[in-house]
Amino acid sequence: MLNGYLVNPALAGIENYTDLKMSYRNQWSGLAGAPSSFYLSVHGPLRKDDRSSSIISLPARGKSNIINKLRYKEENDFKFLKPHQGLGGMIISDKMGPNKRLSAAVSYAYHLPVMNRRMKLSTGITAGLTRYSLNITELDFGPQADPVISQYENARLLPEISLGTTLYGSHFFVGASVAQLFQNALDLSGMNEGVQQRFSNHYFLSGGYEIRLGRELALMPSVLVKYVQPSPVSVDFNLKASYLRRLWGGVSYRHQNAVAALAGFNLNAVLNVGYAYEMATSNLNNYTHGSHELMIGFVMGNTYRIKSPMYYRW
Repeated sequence: MLNGYLVNPALAGIENYTDLKMSYRNQWSGLAGAPSSFYLSVHGPLRKDDRSSSIISLPARGKSNIINKLRYKEENDFKFLKPHQGLGGMIISDKMGPNKRLSAAVSYAYHLPVMNRRMKLSTGITAGLTRYSLNITELDFGPQADPVISQYENARLLPEISLGTTLYGSHFFVGASVAQLFQNALDLSGMNEGVQQRFSNHYFLSGGYEIRLGRELALMPSVLVKYVQPSPVSVDFNLKASYLRRLWGGVSYRHQNAVAALAGFNLNAVLNVGYAYEMATSNLNNYTHGSHELMIGFVMGNTYRIKSPMYYRW
């Protein structure tokens, strides 16, 4: 919700600096065994010309006359002069009851100017390993536990690949990605004939547009569509508003599932913070206190003292 790079590897290197984020999410708080997750991600550009790149990331005021002119230059006058590349990496830890998942992956993306250099088309790949484990000591089998349980193995290590593409300009983005490309089969039973869990592909579609309301205010409607067979399609409708591209807030609605409030600010050219509170709209809300996510971001190699990272649009 606060980091589009996790969903689409084509976003690696989209900014003019190295972007590091860490986040903790406590889902369905108050419910025993509810999911929780932590991630650390970092990505940045290679061979990207800051002065000729899009003003998706705007320089701060007061750096120099050249940069001030760059900041207030009409966005339609900008062109993407050169292709560039992006590199990234992530570590994700998830826990739900006795089940744990630990992932480590690296990403690569290539950003190519298109449409008379008014836009860029990026394509990316994420490849890594995921360790799935089951802590059987957290399971209660009653006074007569099945001896077969003792044969269960602690963990499995499986490869994973994600692919993505994004078309973006100074005002909009449209993206598509697919995760769990290998559709691995997971069996922790320790027996050849054990029951296997086969993972399905995760499909994502996203899009958004920035509506400028003068130099200080902007609205960013966006949508995120997710499909994982055999579950029904999930659609998130989002609306964010930003002030001076430093302070932002918004709402998100997932059809027949949840509603969320989001807020964040860019404290300076190095530190930014985001928070999201999600409340279920189904009967699940009777048993939980909602879901909380806190994200802290750090900007490195910020030559132009940029204070407006792109993540608030996603």
